[in-house]
Amino acid sequence: MHVHQLDLNLFAVLEAIHSEGSVTRAGKKLNLTQPAISHSLRRLRDMLKDDLFIRYGAKMVPTPLSRRIIGDVRTALQLLELSVQETGFDPARSTRLFQIGMRNVLQPTILPPLMRRIQSAAPGVTLSCHRVDRQEIEQDLASGTVDAAVDIAMPVSDAIRQTQLSPWVYVVVSRANHPAISSRLNLKTYLSQGHILVSSRRVGTTLIDVELKNRGAKRIVVLRCQDYFTACR
Repeated sequence: MHVHQLDLNLFAVLEAIHSEGSVTRAGKKLNLTQPAISHSLRRLRDMLKDDLFIRYGAKMVPTPLSRRIIGDVRTALQLLELSVQETGFDPARSTRLFQIGMRNVLQPTILPPLMRRIQSAAPGVTLSCHRVDRQEIEQDLASGTVDAAVDIAMPVSDAIRQTQLSPWVYVVVSRANHPAISSRLNLKTYLSQGHILVSSRRVGTTLIDVELKNRGAKRIVVLRCQDYFTACR
């Protein structure tokens, strides 16, 4: 059965009968007449090929199929109602799950203060953070696969709204008492040394290499690894 064949009003009737245990009370809950409720129930029975409810005395008792699907029906109706009623985002009342694209290296810096802010202003909101491919960030945002992405500055189309969260400062790390590096490091000495390139990708340059290329320079990369902890070791 395809979704375009479904009448959502019928599932509202299903939920009302299930919660009220009576066709009459379901009609009062939905502000519908008893014949209208009975007609909707017949349509549901024909559509789902099941009785859905069996009369037991004065009570309508749900069948196994009705009990099995009622949870999903209620969830779907609640989500639809929230989508229709919400004209704005109220952090204090929201129970949304937000999908955030964020690389591992950023999570220790970004997540602790972010979670403190969320627990204070939006206690019902939850986050799910996972890595996204930089080449697909714009597509993932457009499709709704992720609600937001936190990453380095990169060129994107005008369809993507972005803001700078914090300044990003690069530093040079070397071993203690490096014979070629004194208290001050100039570009010539920097370029003459072997470098470790840190990237989760198998190939490709980093922003450092792009900036050096813009200056007509290139560094000597002797090792490429995936995380800064390994590089520092």
